[in-house]
Amino acid sequence: MIIKNYKELEEYIEMFKNQSCDLLIIMSRAGLGKTTIVKKIMGKTDFIYINTHSTPLKTYINLFENRDCPVCFDDINTLLRNQIMVSMLKSLADTSTIKELNYNTTSKLIGNAPENFRTTSNVCILLNEFDLKNKDLAPIIDRGFFIEFAPSKKEILKKIEKINKSQSIADNEKCIYEFIKENYQKIENLSIRTYIKAVQLFRDNSEKWKEKFMKMVGFDEKLIEYFKLKEKYKTDKERIENFSWSRATFYRIKQEAEE
Repeated sequence: MIIKNYKELEEYIEMFKNQSCDLLIIMSRAGLGKTTIVKKIMGKTDFIYINTHSTPLKTYINLFENRDCPVCFDDINTLLRNQIMVSMLKSLADTSTIKELNYNTTSKLIGNAPENFRTTSNVCILLNEFDLKNKDLAPIIDRGFFIEFAPSKKEILKKIEKINKSQSIADNEKCIYEFIKENYQKIENLSIRTYIKAVQLFRDNSEKWKEKFMKMVGFDEKLIEYFKLKEKYKTDKERIENFSWSRATFYRIKQEAEE
């Protein structure tokens, strides 16, 4: 299913927190804050967080030592190509109340963990992409809720606004959000990270941040020059005199900038 707003996404994560679902898979492009949201909602609730750097054996031991806790797998595209990991996920995502996990190995690294154990853990998987054609992964999808999180630019801007209001933003930094708000429709891959990078650029150099930011998000060079001239000069006559292209191009770019 496709979800386009943060409120509904948070409702499903709450469902995972309450262990009301066996499996929740959330896929979205990077930078939309799904990891941060999960950690915020989970709060002080005991849960296991496993990322791409965990080996299957290390994951198994972690699941044993923290059995019955909710489990969040984050950015594990590489691990999903491992048959042992896929097998563990299938077991964890089983619709039975009590799941049984197995790991047969002669490695001493398994320590005190048994070769099989039972757990009531449920699972949340966070991904930037998912191979829906992979037949080995199809049984995993079938066991739970598969969400494609695809918020609009307007929805992302609302989230950025909440972040902006929740933090202690200095008065001189408020111009960052205002500029993004005025131009968010022109930013092709708008994300929460877009805002974070803008803040970092501003704090590094408050005079040059805007030009660097516009280049970073892919603004046309004519548009960048227009914004620079708009700040420097009070009238269009002065701006046109210093514009590197024709008068007609200036007014075309102005219309684009003011949309």
